Amino acid sequence: MIRLLLLLTVLSLICSKYGTLANEKVKVRRAKGGPKRGPSEEAGSKPKPAARKQPPGDSPTEMKGPPQRSYTIQRRGNNTLAPDLDDPIFHSRFATKKRSKPVNVLLILADDLGFGDTSVEPFIGTGIRTPRLEKMAARGAILTNFHAAAPTCTPSRASLLTGMYPWRAGIKSVFEYGERNGKSNRDDWLVQVPTAPMLFAEHGYKTFHSGKWHLGGMRNDDYSMRMLPQKATYSESNGRRCPHPGPNQQGFQTYVSVLDGPGAPRQNELQVQDTLYSQGCRHLLENDNPLDHGAYNISGHLSHCEARHAMRAMSDSVKTNTPFFIHLWFHAPHGPWEYIPGYDRFYPEIRQPSSPYDKDVPNCNHPRAKRFRYCFVDNGGGKRRINDRGLNRLLKYMTMVSDMDAQIGMVLDHIDQLGIAKDTIVVFTSDNGPEDDAGTSGGLRERKRSIYEGGLRVPAIVQWEGTIPAGSAVNTMAISTDVFPTFLDAAGIALPSHYKIDGTSILPDLLAATRL
Repeated sequence: MIRLLLLLTVLSLICSKYGTLANEKVKVRRAKGGPKRGPSEEAGSKPKPAARKQPPGDSPTEMKGPPQRSYTIQRRGNNTLAPDLDDPIFHSRFATKKRSKPVNVLLILADDLGFGDTSVEPFIGTGIRTPRLEKMAARGAILTNFHAAAPTCTPSRASLLTGMYPWRAGIKSVFEYGERNGKSNRDDWLVQVPTAPMLFAEHGYKTFHSGKWHLGGMRNDDYSMRMLPQKATYSESNGRRCPHPGPNQQGFQTYVSVLDGPGAPRQNELQVQDTLYSQGCRHLLENDNPLDHGAYNISGHLSHCEARHAMRAMSDSVKTNTPFFIHLWFHAPHGPWEYIPGYDRFYPEIRQPSSPYDKDVPNCNHPRAKRFRYCFVDNGGGKRRINDRGLNRLLKYMTMVSDMDAQIGMVLDHIDQLGIAKDTIVVFTSDNGPEDDAGTSGGLRERKRSIYEGGLRVPAIVQWEGTIPAGSAVNTMAISTDVFPTFLDAAGIALPSHYKIDGTSILPDLLAATRL
């Protein structure tokens, strides 16, 4: 230890002496009339080259376009990567001009849709047909380098709701539906930080959530506690805890979803029997009350019901001349996987052949046949018979994605019919990569639950007719935390100083998107 201290002392003296000599040389040179150097050149560094003259029209005051995507880094608690909210470059993102009409906001989220699970370039790979997403891309922009903030459901959804990295909200994994095991937060809830629907509601928006939630507060015990009469004091409540916050408490004035805790129909019936999509509509709640299906005349597969309720909210908003902020978060194409009829025309892998000799029917022994429901077996003598192996997980998944695509098309058509397409920004994406044996990550490594690109990189399409160039592409890297500030930018709503978010608006990139 003593030797180390002596060595450090000697090094300090040498550095001090060298610095003194260097300063004396500078003084002598300046006394002789030599050129002066800047502070960075004092210790013998090379002189800086002369600044390049800027051509006419290229000066900072004459430059056109959005601010640069750079921001200063500051330490805020454990977050070392958050943008400095006092940085004028960051705030200029939200300085959009006021429009004659408020901008409506719609976020459409798929569950476990992989990077290669559409028919929109470059999000292809499975052979799944999504003609309505193709049309949406033709009317808007594709984001070729978009990533979820996490490779699983709950943390990714939290980033969309808050604009924060999930770990800042204490969300490290998926909120489980089972009993608490005392070892993790997997049956927990999202802490009540400021959220996007809260801020939009403060600015007069109708906030509505339709579909899967999975951010806490929708377990049976939370629901039961919210149904109990509220008592004045804790002593009168017999020690019952406060219910965890659900969609209403997180800023949505109205929600339509299902309970997801132990004992709920989803866990005890729909998941076990693989009937979530065919029977899920019967179990929807609206603001903690059983949904009156007769009043709305809405039925069908779950994706259809989720879309129709979002359309209902849009219509109500237009009738009252109120802008809307809507989350349409499909359960699809997450398991349990079900065959959705009506899409056989898209897939020869599913269609029942008219004859064993149909050219589209593969031999059951051929590797290609793994993907097909029907294949032929050679009985000898040139005779064949059809073998029906049923629908595997992938084939069911394909019909679910195509059905979700059809419902998205129905919603976008409804926006056109309401005459609000030019006043509505629509974002479509997925919460993470695909599940095993159901979908594909489009050639990217790994899938759901992995932090390789296959688990994080997802399809993303943005439509805002008349504002975002039609048929364009954005290659800028973006993440799900950027969706919240992008919506604020589009709506011209300033970010309050107490909202400590991690995302940044990508609207300038969308406005300058390159046509394909």
